[in-house]
Order: sequence, then structure tokens, then C-alpha cells
Amino acid sequence: MLNIVVCVKAVPDPKEACNIKIDPDTKTLMRCEVPFALMLKEQTDAHITVLSMGPPDAGNIVKECLALGADQGFLLSDPAFGGADAFATAFTLAKGIEKIGAYDVIFCGMASSDGSTEWVGPEMALKSLLS
Repeated sequence: MLNIVVCVKAVPDPKEACNIKIDPDTKTLMRCEVPFALMLKEQTDAHITVLSMGPPDAGNIVKECLALGADQGFLLSDPAFGGADAFATAFTLAKGIEKIGAYDVIFCGMASSDGSTEWVGPEMALKSLLS
């Protein structure tokens, strides 16, 4: 069975841009690629694990992925993660994947609509190569 890990991120709906707020103290966003993996699941009987990092409310994206057909989901959430840059995010997600265990492929988005750093996936791959 193919074991797929899909990293997802809860981001604000662009249609709600006028309602997006930045915390004045922490300077972080105040938060009030799964379809392709689901197609593979249907074609190959794959096992899909969804992994996300964010505040407790980000658990809703994990729940949505489970409702769409993912087999299990995890949210890595801790106040210490607030305002994490791409390297810290990649490191945390990579550690989460280590805990999940065996996998055949990891899917990450190209960039998030809120930060567009485009480095989390490549940095996770680099960490994997160096481990």
C-alpha cells in the first residue's frame, strides 16, 4: 500500500481579505493539495495522512481533509510555533513526519497564499537528505 503524507496549511479565504487582521503585538496573522492525493487513493488504495502546523483553529483544515477521504490527520500546534519562518516550519513538519513513520511520498504545496515563501517543501526535502 502506498503511504502518502500531505502537508496542508490553513490560510485565510482571499474573498475575505478585508477581514484579515494582523496581531499588533506578535505581527502574526490572526486566524479565526489534497485533491491529487485523494485521486491516488482511489486508484491505488493508498493510505493518506494529512499534516498541518498552526494554531488550534487550523485543526479545521485537517478535519476537512478527513471528511474528503484522508485516513488520518495531525495538527502540530504550540504557541512557540507562532510567527515561524519557512525553515522553522519545515523543521517542525519534518519532525512530525518522523513521528508518523513510514511513508512513500510527501506532497507539499508550491506556496501558501498568505506568505508565499515557497521554501517549506524544499527545506523539508533538504532536511530529509541531511538526516
